Amino acid sequence: MTTLSAISNLITGLEMVKLDSYERDIEYSNLYLLLQRVGSLLALAFAVFDLETAFGKLDRVLYGNPRSPLDVDADDIIAFIDVHFPHHTSGVLVPKRRLSTDDVAKLLEFDDVVNHYATIMAESALGNIPGPRGNHSPCSETEIGRFKKSLYLLHLAGSLFPRDDQPNPAIRQRAEDIEPAWRHFWLKFAPWELQQTSCVQELLAVHVRSVLKSDASNLGERVHTCLDSKLLKAFVANEGLAALRKLEGLGSQLGLETSLATFLAFGVGWMRLEPWYYDHDAIYPKQAAGLGHLDVTTILSKYPEADSGPQDVWMYTLLQAHADDGQFSRGIHFLQCGQHATNWAYPFWDRERLDDITNGALPVTAEMESASDVYVFTKDVEH
Repeated sequence: MTTLSAISNLITGLEMVKLDSYERDIEYSNLYLLLQRVGSLLALAFAVFDLETAFGKLDRVLYGNPRSPLDVDADDIIAFIDVHFPHHTSGVLVPKRRLSTDDVAKLLEFDDVVNHYATIMAESALGNIPGPRGNHSPCSETEIGRFKKSLYLLHLAGSLFPRDDQPNPAIRQRAEDIEPAWRHFWLKFAPWELQQTSCVQELLAVHVRSVLKSDASNLGERVHTCLDSKLLKAFVANEGLAALRKLEGLGSQLGLETSLATFLAFGVGWMRLEPWYYDHDAIYPKQAAGLGHLDVTTILSKYPEADSGPQDVWMYTLLQAHADDGQFSRGIHFLQCGQHATNWAYPFWDRERLDDITNGALPVTAEMESASDVYVFTKDVEH
């Protein structure tokens, strides 16, 4: 059986190259074709593919069953993360790998699933934005790319760190043991990308609820299982994107509803109350003199962005809870309701669209930096 360590060791020995270098190398033509479709998300695609190779067939025989934490230690997961994401989020460098036609087909099949849900999430959010319907410009390629990346991250995080709250001491202990790897994983990505992933998880839960109701209505029936959004969030993270897409195609009685009922029967206690922007800074603070502090300037330089939109949303939601400044009351009517903040998908939009949505009420990052002391003291909340 292929293991996580074996995959990490294999990739560690490969040459790291820039994405655009495949175009001139006939030996890697399959990879170049893949790159044309997946683009800068190729590192994420490889990670999903390799994780599926190692563990994907072991615990997905029955959909709806809560998955247990991987039977590996934190060091194994950290090594896997480092070899796939050596340079944070840029995706510029990837291992130079030879892929079979079958490998490429599997990678593209999953990317099709990601595209399917990214389009649904983006169009739904765009339709929910305040203002006359049809008045908003179509999603930019960059905005769609953010939805895609967050879906890859959601699937990968759910696979690397499945949460199983059954009263099994051994399972719970294993989950605690790999906690350092959870932090290591997310520190490879910007805090606003963690926001985006949390937001898309809620959007996916809303989508599943809609599909369940539609399927039941088409059969002239009602949905018989709980559609609480908090439980649906846990369900979509547990199943993963490929399983959700497959279950959608089976219809209400055979697919999503049956699997959701199975999932709920385990009585998992995953009812997280917070919206996507609550305590989102919890894994980023450093410790000093017994207090957690967030060095905002360091984070902004560590995760550079061409468009400041998602970064501005993150800064605003962080500082409005900590900074006492007049500019944080200018936009008092937005980002105050968790449901609206999710449905409008604030963390995904370009700055130009955010200005349109908020009528210019959202400060830019430079303004917020100057209004604060840059070091934000926070409570150190564990995941």
